Amino acid sequence: MHRKSTMKMGSLKSTISAIVLFLSIFLTLSFAFAASGGRMGGDAFSDRSPSPPSREDDHYHDHYYHHHHHHRDNWRSSSSNRNENEQRSEGSKSNDLLGFIIPAGMVGAFSLVVFVGYMNNRASIMMIQVGLTGNARSLKKELNEIAKTADSSSAKGWQLILTETVTALLRHPQYYISGYSSVKQHWNVESVEKSFRELSNEERGKIDLESLVNVNNVKRRRTVIPEASKIGKDYIVVTILVAAKGSYKVPLVKSIDDLKDALRSLSISSSNLQAVEVLWTPQDEDDTLSADELVECYPLLRPI
Repeated sequence: MHRKSTMKMGSLKSTISAIVLFLSIFLTLSFAFAASGGRMGGDAFSDRSPSPPSREDDHYHDHYYHHHHHHRDNWRSSSSNRNENEQRSEGSKSNDLLGFIIPAGMVGAFSLVVFVGYMNNRASIMMIQVGLTGNARSLKKELNEIAKTADSSSAKGWQLILTETVTALLRHPQYYISGYSSVKQHWNVESVEKSFRELSNEERGKIDLESLVNVNNVKRRRTVIPEASKIGKDYIVVTILVAAKGSYKVPLVKSIDDLKDALRSLSISSSNLQAVEVLWTPQDEDDTLSADELVECYPLLRPI
């Protein structure tokens, strides 16, 4: 009996050991070969409510019509002493003139309203990418700290994330190896939101695992076990996406000085910010991108 009990206990221990080993292998495979990535920022798109239709054009038309209608009546009363033929001739000319002016005024007013609306809805989407050597571990530490502590629930918080990210990058020019910048103008909120989300999703798709997230005050952290052969080698990429009201210019990146100027151009007031997103990969302090991954995933980066 004692021998059977011992055999059963040994069998149970073996089964438990096998399960533990399986789970360890599974977890290792799940995380070890994933390129980690961080993401922080937020947007105001979900808070957008449709603006009521403008009545400015109708008001302009009514004011214009009544003004000229009154003017026409005064003209007719002041001409009562003219002879009948002159009155008919001048009245006909006046009607023809008003028939031209009123439609022209309506068209002009409508064009003005449309133009003002377009100008008020004008916005820019800016993107800056920075490629750095894998030795820039202190930069990753700074970005990780910003993501852990930032308030991403408001435009002021997004502005702080943007400012601190730019400042951190400007502190490490010795690690710059490549860069890219772009700016695109949009003329309505829907176009801005669609374009920004498409760009964000494209960049997020290059990361295997978002291991540190702080977006719109939603925070998440996940464990990463970097591949041993990649520790302390190769490259890091930081991507900054900004949507802001108004028209902005961002210098093309052809040199380190251009990259610095491009980063400084992202000094934008919180009242104009519509969205900010900072992505960096790898996020883990001991993980880096290989040269092949850099070329394949970030073909827009230009050596500087």
